[in-house]
Amino acid sequence: MIACIIMICLVNGVFSPALAVVVSQSGLWYPDWLPGTLSMIFFVGMMVTAGLTLLAGAVPALLCRAVLAGGKGSPIPLYVWMAGCALLTVPALANLHLLV
Repeated sequence: MIACIIMICLVNGVFSPALAVVVSQSGLWYPDWLPGTLSMIFFVGMMVTAGLTLLAGAVPALLCRAVLAGGKGSPIPLYVWMAGCALLTVPALANLHLLV
């Protein structure tokens, strides 16, 4: 289940329209000790976008786990996490045509 969540987030990191914003603001977050090539900035920007998707998709899952009485052993928060990440990935699906 975790692998599916990570794959959804990686797809969002690669094809997200928010990637343009992340890359354009690279002066704020990109470290000086990494090579400043455009390909490296895009790669790290994709990982930043994927990581933000992973974190933002986890918020509903955490709320679900807190509300759920069963808490620890229930797989329902994982499904909520996957659904949250999938909903955040919907805008990226418009850019999948670039793959072909």
